[in-house]
Amino acid sequence: MQAQCEAKNHALVLEDCDLESTVNAIINSTYGCAYGMRCMALPVIVVQESIADKFVAPAQGKGNGDEGRLRL
Repeated sequence: MQAQCEAKNHALVLEDCDLESTVNAIINSTYGCAYGMRCMALPVIVVQESIADKFVAPAQGKGNGDEGRLRL
């Protein structure tokens, strides 16, 4: 178990999710909420270890320009 105490909202990505929809929803929440300035933004994403590599591949490089890319 790991405590993620620095953030107000977390996304939990579990192995039974629809990966494409989940990645798109997380990108939308993260960057569609003024770079974390709204209370619904997702500053922390916790991905189940069994699908971590499958999550990173489609999520990498997505975001809002070069500086706004998801850091994984």
